Amino acid sequence: AQWCCDLNDGNGWWDEASSSLFSANSQYFNTQNWIKGLGAMATWAAGYDAVIGMSIRNELREIPVVESGSPWYTYAPKGATAIHTANPDLLIMMGGHLGDTDLSMLRSNPLDRSAWPNKVVWEYHTYSYSVGYDTSDCSVYETEMGAAAGFLLEQNESFTGPLWISEFGFGLNGANGTLSDGDSEYLSCLISYLTGNDADWSWWALQGDYYVRQGTVSSVESYGLLDSTWTDWQNPNGASLLGTMWDMTQGP
Repeated sequence: AQWCCDLNDGNGWWDEASSSLFSANSQYFNTQNWIKGLGAMATWAAGYDAVIGMSIRNELREIPVVESGSPWYTYAPKGATAIHTANPDLLIMMGGHLGDTDLSMLRSNPLDRSAWPNKVVWEYHTYSYSVGYDTSDCSVYETEMGAAAGFLLEQNESFTGPLWISEFGFGLNGANGTLSDGDSEYLSCLISYLTGNDADWSWWALQGDYYVRQGTVSSVESYGLLDSTWTDWQNPNGASLLGTMWDMTQGP
C-alpha cells in the first residue's frame, strides 16, 4: 500500500475515456465495474442508517494538458445515477478534476443535477503541496480557493450547492509538537478561509500507523491524528491547532 494518488497507478481516469497512450493512468479503472461497484455499495448502505452519502470516486485525475477533462461530464453522472438508483436516500459526493482540487469548470458549464435533486455535495481536497496554490500570502491563497471551489457557495446560481472540504491535512510528527514553516503557513490560510465561509470539512487522516506499508511493518502515518498506539494524539497540539474550525455555528 502507498499514498494515493499519482498519474501512473492506473486508477486516475475512466478507461473508456482514455487513450491507450495514457494507460498508466487508467488501466485498472474499468468503467463498467466502477458503475456496478457503486450500485452494490449503495445497496449495501441502505441497511446502515449512519451511512448518509457516497463519493463517486476518490481524486479523479486526468493527465494535465494532454488529456481533456470534458469526459467528466459524461462519466461522473453515470456514477451518480448508479448510487441514486440503488439508494435514493444517499447524498452523492462529487469531486472535480486534478485530484479533487479543481471544480472551476462548473462556473461556466454547470452540471445538470436534475436526475438527483438536492443530493449532490461538491467535494474538494486541499493540501500544502497541492499544485497551483500559494500559501505564502493568504489573500492570494483564498482567491485561488474561491476560484477553484469556493464560488460554489454563491447563492441562487446554477452551480450552487453544498461544499465539503473532504480532505486536508499536514505533517504532525514535527519536533516538540511543531509544524514545518510551509505547513504552518498553509494551516493559517486554510483556517481563515474555512471559518470565514463556515465550511464543512474532514481531516485526513485518523490512523496512526499501518500494518504494512511499502514493505515496512507498523509504518507510521505522519499525517495521522493518532500516534502509533492509536491511544493518544500524535501531536499533542494537533486538535487545538485547528482553533475555531471546531466550532459549530449552525445546525442541519
